[in-house]
This record gives sequence, C-alpha cells and structure tokens, in this order.
Amino acid sequence: MTSDTQFDTTRIDYLLGGAQLRDTKVVVVGLGSGGAVVLERLGMTGVGRWSLYDPDTLELVNLVKHPARRADLGRAKTDIARDWLLDRNPHCAIDRIGGDVLADPEFRADVADADVVVCAVDTPSARSFTNEVCVEQRTPCVFGSVFRTGIGGEVYAYLPGETGCHDCKARFSLERGRDIENWLELTDDETQRIYGVGEVDFTASGLAADISIVASYHAHYVISLLAGRESRYLTVPSFNWLTLSLRRVDGLFGAMYDTSRAVLRPQAECHLRCGDPEGGD
Repeated sequence: MTSDTQFDTTRIDYLLGGAQLRDTKVVVVGLGSGGAVVLERLGMTGVGRWSLYDPDTLELVNLVKHPARRADLGRAKTDIARDWLLDRNPHCAIDRIGGDVLADPEFRADVADADVVVCAVDTPSARSFTNEVCVEQRTPCVFGSVFRTGIGGEVYAYLPGETGCHDCKARFSLERGRDIENWLELTDDETQRIYGVGEVDFTASGLAADISIVASYHAHYVISLLAGRESRYLTVPSFNWLTLSLRRVDGLFGAMYDTSRAVLRPQAECHLRCGDPEGGD
C-alpha cells in the first residue's frame, strides 16, 4: 500500500447518503485537545477541503490531553493536523494554514468560502471574533467547549437565519443564570495557578476522556448538519444548544451523562444583529 492510496469511504457512504462531503469545506479554529478530536472525526467521514487556524505549538504538558504524538512536540498544531489529514486522506485539500484569527487578514475570506466553521478555542476573544465574522459572512458555525475540570460541556450552533449567534447565547446565559463557567467556583488548583503564580489563562479543563466525549458530540452535530438532509440514517438537528453532564454536581447536574437541548433564536439585543435578513454590519 502506498501513501497515495485512495481514501475508501465505501463502508460509510450509505450512512452519509448523497452528501458528497469530499466537496465540503470546513474551517477549524482551535486545534487543541478538543479541536484535534473534532477534526479527526470529520476527516474520517471524507470531508475534502480544510482551512486550519491555531497559533500554538504542541508542548509537553499537552500530551495528557492532546491526541498528537510525542514526536510532534515543538511543532505547530496546524502542521500536526495537516499531516494527519493528508495521511488519512491524501486527496483532501488544505486550502489554508493560519495562526491567530484576530490578526489574520485572510480569515474573513476563508470563512466566506466555507460550508461550516468549527470553533474549538477556549480564548474568549478568539471565540467572539470567530462568531462576529461568521455572522458577518452568514456562515454556519458550531462551537464546542468543555466546562472547567471536565464536569461537562456544551455544543452550540449559529445557523444563519435560524438561531442566535454565540454572543446571543452568552447574553442569554448571563441574564438567566445559565452561565456555567461563571457559576462554578475556582478549584484550589486554579486559585493557586491564577492568583498565586499569575497564570491568568490557566484552566483545569478536564481529562482527555472528558474532552473527547464533548468533542465527539461536537463532531457528530457538524456531520448531522452537513449530511442529515441527504441521509436516511442521520438526523438533522432540531436544536442548536446541547449541554452535557459528565459528573454529578449539586445544584447543577443531577446525574452523569444527562443532556439538555434547546433552540435559541436571535436575540433582539444582539449587537451583531444576527437576526437581520442580511446579517450584521
């Protein structure tokens, strides 16, 4: 078998119907422990076009969560992801490799050309900017996040003309007391690292098993969104907001593996005006 052997999807084509994912373009923002898993799940369905954004390199501390190899230490996470995709499917196209979306002048055009954006960053500024660009370009975006210490996670989809953007979700959560990250008290370790050592970006995001569960839900939602209308076996999502518990937490989650689903429509107060027919400014 040679490196250019055709990627064979015949064993799953019947599940995807006529979706033709080899012509689908996915932009991935964030290739950490969650985003890398989402990319791998989508890559194995035969998604054919990709753009990858992440400014970070793989560090030793990442190996307890990230699926990359020890041999990849010191390499850009985007390069690791590109090599994985081309190894798995030599005929897929990598349209673009980028770093920090906040500083990348080509990001807007890339999003405009995409079928869907996958946002798996844990930096609020990058998440908010990705949301803003997706609203501006009216490109669907599916966000995934793991709650601190891995007690659970969320998948949230901005679907232009149908649902509120991620900023709508943030405002709605804050006003109604559903902002789980701010609801949680800091752990002793977080308190020490953030206030004792001064690592302001430190978060205890959970075990690799926690992250990969949320990432698999994230990937499955994207696949269902892309292929659900063409498939007899997949379901088009009837919701855009999924919350998943991985631990029982008094006052928050009553049991492990509970899920809740909701549809959040565009909010009248959205500063991006995501509910306008032509999108925001």
